Amino acid sequence: MRSPKPLAALAAAAVLGGGLAFGAAVPAYAIENPTVTVHLDQKGCTENSNNTDCQIFHGSTGFLYGLTDDGISSDTTLAGLNLDEDSVHVGKSPNGVQHPNGDVMNTTDQWKRNGGGEIQVYMKEAYEGFPYAAYGDGSINSYVEKVKTMVQTFNDKYPEYKDDIVWIPFNEPDISDQNYYNLTNYSSQYDSVRTRFFEDWDKVVSAIREVYPAARIGGPNNSGWNNTFYRDFFNHAKANGTVPDVVTWHELGSGFGSYLSNFQQWKALEKTILDGYEYPEGTALQPGQNIKVSINEYAWKDNNGNAIEQVKPGRLLQYIARFEKTGAQGALPYWYPAGDLDWLVTHNNQVTGSYWLYYWYGLMEGDLLKVDLSDENGKPQVLASYDASSNQTQILLGGANEAEFNTTLNLEALQDKYPNGAHVTVYATDFTAPADMDNVAESVPAASDGPYIVVDQDLAIADGHASLALNNLKGDSAYYAVVTPATAQGAVAKDTVEAEYARRNGTATVNYGNATGYSGTGYVSGTDEAASSDFFVNSTKDGYSEVTLRYSAPKVEGQSATRNVTLKINPSENTARNDVQDVTLNLPETKDANTWQTAKIRVYLPLGLNQFTVEGFGAQGVLIDSLGINSADDSSVTRYEAEASSNTFNGSANVSNNNNASNQKIVGNVGNGANNWFQFNNVTVPADGNYTVTIGYSQWEYTDNNTWQIVNRWADMSVNGGEAKHLVFANTRSWNNIWTTSVRVNLKKGTNTLKFSNSDGSGSASKDGKPSGWAPNFDYIQVAPTVDGGATYTTADGGEVKAITSLTAKADGLKDGVLTLTEGDSVDVDVNIDPIDSTDPTLTWTSSDASVATVEDTENAGKAKTRSVKLTDTRRIHALKAGETTITVVPTVNAADGVAATFKVVVNAEDTPTPDVDKSKLEAAVDAANKLDESAYTADSWKAFAEVLASAEGVLQNTDATQSDVDSAVELLADAQGKLVKADSEEGDNPSGGETGDNPDDQTGDQDGDNAGSGEGDASTTDSDDKTDSGSHRMPSTGSAIAVVAAAAGVLVLAAGGLLIVRHRRAKH
Repeated sequence: MRSPKPLAALAAAAVLGGGLAFGAAVPAYAIENPTVTVHLDQKGCTENSNNTDCQIFHGSTGFLYGLTDDGISSDTTLAGLNLDEDSVHVGKSPNGVQHPNGDVMNTTDQWKRNGGGEIQVYMKEAYEGFPYAAYGDGSINSYVEKVKTMVQTFNDKYPEYKDDIVWIPFNEPDISDQNYYNLTNYSSQYDSVRTRFFEDWDKVVSAIREVYPAARIGGPNNSGWNNTFYRDFFNHAKANGTVPDVVTWHELGSGFGSYLSNFQQWKALEKTILDGYEYPEGTALQPGQNIKVSINEYAWKDNNGNAIEQVKPGRLLQYIARFEKTGAQGALPYWYPAGDLDWLVTHNNQVTGSYWLYYWYGLMEGDLLKVDLSDENGKPQVLASYDASSNQTQILLGGANEAEFNTTLNLEALQDKYPNGAHVTVYATDFTAPADMDNVAESVPAASDGPYIVVDQDLAIADGHASLALNNLKGDSAYYAVVTPATAQGAVAKDTVEAEYARRNGTATVNYGNATGYSGTGYVSGTDEAASSDFFVNSTKDGYSEVTLRYSAPKVEGQSATRNVTLKINPSENTARNDVQDVTLNLPETKDANTWQTAKIRVYLPLGLNQFTVEGFGAQGVLIDSLGINSADDSSVTRYEAEASSNTFNGSANVSNNNNASNQKIVGNVGNGANNWFQFNNVTVPADGNYTVTIGYSQWEYTDNNTWQIVNRWADMSVNGGEAKHLVFANTRSWNNIWTTSVRVNLKKGTNTLKFSNSDGSGSASKDGKPSGWAPNFDYIQVAPTVDGGATYTTADGGEVKAITSLTAKADGLKDGVLTLTEGDSVDVDVNIDPIDSTDPTLTWTSSDASVATVEDTENAGKAKTRSVKLTDTRRIHALKAGETTITVVPTVNAADGVAATFKVVVNAEDTPTPDVDKSKLEAAVDAANKLDESAYTADSWKAFAEVLASAEGVLQNTDATQSDVDSAVELLADAQGKLVKADSEEGDNPSGGETGDNPDDQTGDQDGDNAGSGEGDASTTDSDDKTDSGSHRMPSTGSAIAVVAAAAGVLVLAAGGLLIVRHRRAKH
């Protein structure tokens, strides 16, 4: 239905209160449901509900002419609604002439690209004029042919979506179609009207099925429920095999109060219709299925009779709650000029207060919970769900006219879901001013400032029950309560979206209480690359915001010290019009999951709703706490006026006056032919990269001299002569209204050109969907780097995170990466840390073989100290056994990738301690031997003696000689001396000159231990335990004696040579 005339606007509602009494005390409005009770252990669908599994299914998110052309409304505003298969877009028939835009041939791509499900086609929009005119020849035959063409046209272009289409052959035939006036008037004189309609219904259904037998068909689509008519219609359809797959009607004039009764009447009727129905072979509706209920136009007048329910979120909730409980689908109506999601959106990309209601509704998942209301049709209404995957109970509440009211929210069976306590956070969204109802075609609703928080507290639970008093609530506002485990660590901020309350995708999982230091009640983690989170935020300007992502990246085996996470900026926007801008955040790791840091980055955001998607955190072991924005300065923004003399104007493009434009000048007459263009010539940027171009423009084109029939305009924008982007410009409702739209482009360092033209068509737009050949009028552009500079990373106290970039090991004896030690040594090693102001200078030291050398873990180990201008961590290395090991020193956290100090420790075997050596006897023996007179002895005997003496002297001089070496030298020298032969002695005499005895065994006769032949010195002195008298043996012959002495001397020489190795100990530290 279309509004017959403009209606007066309402002023905004009074200041909100919630939880405790906020604001001034005012008398509370008497409401039907002063208490509402949510049962967390029971599902709560209405009797006979089509919602057979009693799950939230988002069927109420739907729009009639909410989309006009691809891009109006923006992709981001659609993406925020979390569209799914039950969401519905209702649009104009292919190539229809009822309106100049909204054709499903032009809107299907955008709807599907953003997750939308069902598409309903108002087939009667093939005709111009409303109410629909009578068939020209009085017969429906011409319409039947149009119907066939429509179905074929759509299926040819979108064969993949032909089962998602529901064809609506008639729209409000009871009041808005001249062919069937008085259709529901049961005076007998109008029976023929019903008969004609039933027959026409059969013809149209047959025509649709002729083209595609399995086509889905909806109807009869009356302006409201009429039980008698629907009974007659379905009885006829049953008898003729033309029962629709979807039953449709509108809930407008009677409001939401009659819907539940209407639905139950339908369900009673459905039972009789499907009982015994012979389903036509190959058609969409098959045995065992319910007939889907679609209220494809809902919401109209508020309690004051003004048609502004669409900007009152509290009243819209009345419909949503009822539709969900009954399993019905719904779409907002087309009361005002098309293309703004039926007043959920305004000024291109800004949103109204009602938008946030549908945003929250899109977040709800899981079981639909039982809600006790004193009056099922009363106010406020409550819709509640429980999502097991996030352990969240989500509750929408609102609607009590305009006055403030009080209510108590009771929660039952909390102990089953929250055995350790529960926390509740309550958000609010307010009524925003409608368009000027006296001039609604030339104005738009006001934009919302965004949701705000009214309650954030733990619940007091007794016997599984908790009550929350909500006072001074605004009657036209809607409220969103989220109940979670009682694990809150910090307050929730207004301009911050908590990750646990944001939309999660893939393996993204909410965690509660497993760490400390987060804000809100929890955080989000993931297990793989599929994990992502979507954050939707509101920018109050075209310009820069500081975007803050709060995270923890606990050190994990196998993870890099820097975690790469992707931040996508408005990723849902059509890439044909926007060059992609993804930011890689190199998040420094944190000490543990209790340490939280913040990544900050300046991002240029278009005015209105913006989306950030965080990806990659699952595979990187990163925990996401929240994302927020704060307005920042626009010093990096450069503005260029369209009328500047440095620009080029070609063909009809020219400068004209416009008092609302900057400098009161604007450029128009662009397009309507390839030759009519203008170009910004001196767009200068400091570096190659992605830039956002915001275009200030105006355009107010409409068809048929009807300001309600507005159209969009298009322009081709070419950067540096490259391939043009075909941009859509929403209608600004007046030539004096300057709106903005933004597009991302890649520019090169230095001077760039941006050319605007429109060669796609000529002339003005027409109601049959022909687009305008004209581009909009241009006021200015402003150009800015989409991301201004790199990200910075801060700690919880706001200090900048500075990663360790280098480590240098130093120690006495550490050279070329090798430290040489001996078993038992200990050495202090210093590792210098750079930079000196590293956020966390804690180091981890490891030894590859702790059996060779270890790192001392002392009381001060790991505590870096500032020494002069150095930051140093000192550890003591202990050498344990011979071998090699590698000492590796790495930052415990916050390091640049690959930063480490490594060195090899080589441990040598410990030398055996050298005992004290007593050389006094050898010294005395050598002294005595040197006093002998060579001439007194035979030359041969002396030669052998001299050789032994020389060896003994060598032993005496050898500092490495052992006691054994010394004792052996003494013995050999005494033996050699005893074998000296006197030069005048005869054979057989004592060779030493002593007298021979009568000992038959050739033994000496002297047995008292004295050397009988000692001569002039006592060189043969031995230890007391020596058994051999050096003079007790006679050499058998001179040759034999020489041989023995030579052998002995050789032994001494070898012994002396083997002892030339120098033994020493390295000094220990």
